[in-house]
Amino acid sequence: MRRAKGIDGRVAELEGTLEALDREISDAARTAAEAARVIAVPEAWRSGAAPGGSDAGPDVWDRTRLAFAGLVSAVADRVDKAMAPLQDKPRPTPRERIRLALADFLSKSWTRQRKPQAVSLDQALVLANRLHGLLAERRKRMAALRHTMESDLVTLTGHRSLLVDNLVSAAGDGSQVTGASLQVEQYLQAVQDMTASLNRQLSDMNVLFNKLTIESESAIVLAAVLAEEGTEAKTERSLDRALLPHLAPLFDLKDRDLLSSIEIARRKEKIDARFQATFARAGGVSDTDSRTAGTQQEATHA
Repeated sequence: MRRAKGIDGRVAELEGTLEALDREISDAARTAAEAARVIAVPEAWRSGAAPGGSDAGPDVWDRTRLAFAGLVSAVADRVDKAMAPLQDKPRPTPRERIRLALADFLSKSWTRQRKPQAVSLDQALVLANRLHGLLAERRKRMAALRHTMESDLVTLTGHRSLLVDNLVSAAGDGSQVTGASLQVEQYLQAVQDMTASLNRQLSDMNVLFNKLTIESESAIVLAAVLAEEGTEAKTERSLDRALLPHLAPLFDLKDRDLLSSIEIARRKEKIDARFQATFARAGGVSDTDSRTAGTQQEATHA
């Protein structure tokens, strides 16, 4: 049986796939922009290269989106593990909290041991921070490319006849206008398909971002609870922030008392349903499957 990749390996593989995919998309977008600027079919298209590029098709994103969903689910899995000991646990009275704190102090050695839920929460926050950075930057880049390609498509579509004339002239071999018209329509359709693919990618990334954000908020609120109960040293909270720059806006919300477990729970139900529906449709990721994939890892930190 093939050994499962660790979380680090899975994230690195995702980064490599996205880098190659984005390079293809960017190259295709530049070619389309040049075509729109000069109103002529580019040499790259005439030589047989599809406007969408060999790796920019929907099949590549279909595989990549599932890998991304699995990693986001791994964050959720770690938050759930950290939260499990606190589920249905009644809040202790002040007297009980003093008694428990004293008993905890007397039972410990002078070296603080990190409890399992604290380690799990660290894993969730570190992985969430890494994915937040990757997802937020890509979403911004792809939104800009989508806007540019939509504009270029409008320009090219509005100059069909000129594109045909220029294509016939560039051929220089007496090519028929009918054949050139068909080629131009195929090029325009390819650009339109690529624009539609970018729209689908942005829609998927929005769902991923919302799911990742709600799990990150849950982890931050839970971290505060664990720190209050003495599970983690209070001084570690500032260290976490230094290591988690992409989560800084969420920590700021917590500082301003704008994150609450009740509000998170209210939003989480809807976000989880959208996440499940979006990625289950692809036939590869159910909530259970993605959680299972997320736990098959070797590293203790992302």
